[in-house]
Amino acid sequence: MRVTNDPLPENNGLYKLNPNRIVSAIAHKNSQAEGIIPDLRYMIVNLDDLRNILTRVRVAGAENIDSIFIIEGN
Repeated sequence: MRVTNDPLPENNGLYKLNPNRIVSAIAHKNSQAEGIIPDLRYMIVNLDDLRNILTRVRVAGAENIDSIFIIEGN
């Protein structure tokens, strides 16, 4: 997944991603995969922000993707 790096003020090396960017990145994998596993261990994303992510990915045009399994961070 290609992401943009928005450094945090604490400069702790974590990525802060906009949930819409995650949806877009997953949707762009439509022709390459039917299932996606976003790894949130090194990203600061609230799981509530990814509610209904499969629906959002499909609305973005990725009809081939039928499952998304999220690896939760700490």
